[in-house]
Amino acid sequence: MWTSLIDSWASVYANHAALRTALAFIHMGGLMAGGGGAITADLATITAARTRSATLTTQLAILKRTHYIVVPGLIALVVSGVLLTAADLENFLASPVFWVKMGLFAVLMGNGVLLVIGERRLAQATTGSWTRLHYVA
Repeated sequence: MWTSLIDSWASVYANHAALRTALAFIHMGGLMAGGGGAITADLATITAARTRSATLTTQLAILKRTHYIVVPGLIALVVSGVLLTAADLENFLASPVFWVKMGLFAVLMGNGVLLVIGERRLAQATTGSWTRLHYVA
C-alpha cells in the first residue's frame, strides 16, 4: 500500500512543475520562518540573559510569542520535507548527506524542546533558569 502511494505521489510530483515550485517555496518559507524566528529569539535570549537587565520579563513574553511564528514554520518544513523526500525516496534513503541533515534536524528539535522547558521554568521563577536558558539558546 505505502509503495503504491509513494509511487503515485512521485509521479504527480514529477509531472507538475507548479507543484514542485510550490512545495519548494513552502519548504524554504518554513525554514526561513521557523529557523529565522528561532535564531532571532535565541540571540535575543542570550543577550537578555547576559545583561541581566530589566528586559528579562519582556524577553520571556517575546519568547512565548515567538512560538506563533516558529511552530507553523517548522510544521510547514516537516510536511513539505516529507513530501519532497517521498518524491525521490530511493535516492534520499541512500544519501549520507540526507541522513546527516536529518540528524542535525533532530538535534535542533531536541534543543527546541529544551528551550521550551527552560521557558516554562522561567515562568515558574526557578532559580538559575536564565543561566540554563542562556546556555541552551
